[in-house]
Amino acid sequence: MMTPATGIDSRVRMMAFDFLREQRSIHGDVIPQRVLQAGFQFDGRRVPLMNPQGIFKPAVIPTYPLSFRTSPPSMRHAAPYEDEL
Repeated sequence: MMTPATGIDSRVRMMAFDFLREQRSIHGDVIPQRVLQAGFQFDGRRVPLMNPQGIFKPAVIPTYPLSFRTSPPSMRHAAPYEDEL
């Protein structure tokens, strides 16, 4: 059963993917950080897709995070996750 919170969550996530498809058609595979931070409008509210670091849940989403950022591995720091491009 879909609650109002999960309904909003689903709508925001669908709009986020629509926004990303649109931005990809404009910018190609590498969307500028400023565009992701600016985000899109949902019911008159700005929904950024990321913040400067860490796990990010915009205020409009009542449940789960929308995105996360991590640092790439370097000589000084190991990769925090076992992931790949």
